[in-house]
Amino acid sequence: MRGLLLAGAVLGLVLACGCGRDFSPPPGPSVVQGDLDLEGEPGADLSGARVRLLECGLSTVADSQGLFRFEAVPSGDFQVQVDATVLVGGAAQTFSLRRASPALVRGPAATDLGTLLLGRAGSAAGALSMADGTSPLGAVVFVLGGERTAAVGYNGRFELERLPAGTWLLSAARPGYQAAASVEVVVPAGGAAPEATLTLEPAPPGTGAVSGVVILGNPGPAPNVAVELQDRMSLVAYGARTDGQGGFRRADLPPGLYQLVASHPGYRSVGLATLEVRAGEETSLPATLVLPPDTGANPSYPWDGDPSGDLDDDLDGVADLEDNCPLLANPGQQDEDGDGLGDACEGLVGADPDGDGVPSDRDNCPLAVNPLQENHDLDPLGDACDTDDDEDGLLDRDDTCPLLPNPDNQPLVCNWTESLVYAAQDEDGHIQLWAAQMKPTGLATLQLTAEPGEAWGASLDETGQGVYFHQRRPGDAGFRLCRVRVTPGAVPVCYDLGETSVMNPAVCAGQLMFDAFVLDHWEIHGLALPLGLPPFAPAEVGLEAMFSGMGLVPGRPHSFRYPRCGLGMSVNPTLSFSADFFGTFDPLGGGAFLEQETQWVMYSPELDGRGTFLWMNPTIPPALGCAQHRSTAASSSAPILECQSMGGSWLVTHLTQQNTLRVLTPGVARAEQPALWAQDDGPLGLLAYARERDGSLDVAVAVVTNPYDPQMSLSSLVWLTDGAGWEGSPAWVPVSLAEVP
Repeated sequence: MRGLLLAGAVLGLVLACGCGRDFSPPPGPSVVQGDLDLEGEPGADLSGARVRLLECGLSTVADSQGLFRFEAVPSGDFQVQVDATVLVGGAAQTFSLRRASPALVRGPAATDLGTLLLGRAGSAAGALSMADGTSPLGAVVFVLGGERTAAVGYNGRFELERLPAGTWLLSAARPGYQAAASVEVVVPAGGAAPEATLTLEPAPPGTGAVSGVVILGNPGPAPNVAVELQDRMSLVAYGARTDGQGGFRRADLPPGLYQLVASHPGYRSVGLATLEVRAGEETSLPATLVLPPDTGANPSYPWDGDPSGDLDDDLDGVADLEDNCPLLANPGQQDEDGDGLGDACEGLVGADPDGDGVPSDRDNCPLAVNPLQENHDLDPLGDACDTDDDEDGLLDRDDTCPLLPNPDNQPLVCNWTESLVYAAQDEDGHIQLWAAQMKPTGLATLQLTAEPGEAWGASLDETGQGVYFHQRRPGDAGFRLCRVRVTPGAVPVCYDLGETSVMNPAVCAGQLMFDAFVLDHWEIHGLALPLGLPPFAPAEVGLEAMFSGMGLVPGRPHSFRYPRCGLGMSVNPTLSFSADFFGTFDPLGGGAFLEQETQWVMYSPELDGRGTFLWMNPTIPPALGCAQHRSTAASSSAPILECQSMGGSWLVTHLTQQNTLRVLTPGVARAEQPALWAQDDGPLGLLAYARERDGSLDVAVAVVTNPYDPQMSLSSLVWLTDGAGWEGSPAWVPVSLAEVP
């Protein structure tokens, strides 16, 4: 005997088999209670986290503090599983737990489970092959002893998501084939298990058996408890009844993947989602199932975490109870022969039932016409039959952005009214400027520069139709200032100001600000606008003396950098920039700066030469120990600052009354260069910033709730770039790319 017995051993479950238990005299029902907490995120709102006692089919939800309580729990040994979707840093994340040992409930005394610590859910992926060389399309991979299943694509790929961290066994099934030999995977919290490889062999002649123990919760073992075993692929059901000791056995089952439901009048149904049946073998239940007295709230599927029972394994929009092929997506419910079993489950390999010219063994949608095999998210299903194209848990029919992950269902994610200019590497490794605008149909992009070298640091120009940026050509010692319109065919115009290096342009109060490297420090300079066209020889305005470095004078600012303009504290334009204290320049060490420890952000209420400058020295949370620079340039928004230290960088907001910083991107190794676009006095905005991913720096865009409030939150993150190396320097421009394909 194998299968779920083996799964129980691998999971380390101490589960009662039923035959060794003495339920006479029966104890009374018990209360089971406890509380939840998140690993690494203490104090998070846990409202709606679902706690389940698996072997008795009971479930409940926790309150905001993580407290939960079950009433009238029968005596037994029950595995505890918890699934929770929690907002962390404004983004929805999935946490889960599967206890390694069962909860021992012995009424009538209350059972306190203590604090259950939830970790981030993980995933397992891999490939399935067919021993006879046929297509794996139509096969299903499942977790032994769990409820997770995944359809296998024509290329054999599969992925199981939302798995609690721990060791699991994976298997696979398909009509006419023996269940695959199980493969052990170790799922890390918040990560992916190493790739798994499974193989399906044609089923040998013969049938298999399933046996186990099912009892009634207080009083205990009873005869004639109904046990139904349903083949989850063919939908054929087989029945059995318990004997006086609660035991049952059914021996004529074709090989396949089954679900089990035990029921009895006056009691809640209890069951298991995945049981494998193999020809010539017997599978024993991993634990005694205990049916509690019926309290009225009885899910259609006992293992369903949703109390409504609306389980939809294949996410095709049809609940399993009404689905003629519940494990393979078939929203149209096609059933050509009218036998009640959907065509998707009847083995269409080698045929071409949709007539699109792609045989089913190579068709990622065998029942939907898609000759081009479009597959936006590169999962096993093509776009024509994938009911969740962006894999965000929202069915396409209900998703405002069906092609972009958008779990919060915010239409702003895929309907930008402004364009985003950013820097990204081209195929030759040169850094170029690009413009992008997200539409419901996808991303429109426009390349703005093409000259070899580096072009980045974009900032909106005075016309609102283009950007200033800095550029360095191959062989140049420093950067020069350039300008380009955000329109097809535009040619950049560049200005050589004769500085060693000029960077980070920003328009404010009729002047073009930028920082310039002079001798051993940075200074903020300004040029009167409009600049005109080359030849270019405008006079610099008198900001150099106002914002110039103080050399190495102790206790005085050494450098000024990163000018930004907004309407932060007055009706007049406000300039923000960074002042670097305590810097030491090492001319013998290649021009490197040593001991750069602290940078403070300074705002000037007015830029008429008579303004009073306000030095803001916010209290830095001890855990950050960082310096700040580079704020957002969005008008009227709460300032978002980039906070750096040797350990990384974060985006923070400044809480004026408390004079402290609030972190917007906790747990991120690098998050920098913020650029915010906000609806006029609206509740939402878009924040673009550079963020580390897989060792590179990419451009991410997040939806901002309450963009005018320092208590703003981020959600619905979308990655704009996915390239090795450096991508960043975002800036919003009120220009539409509607005419760009």
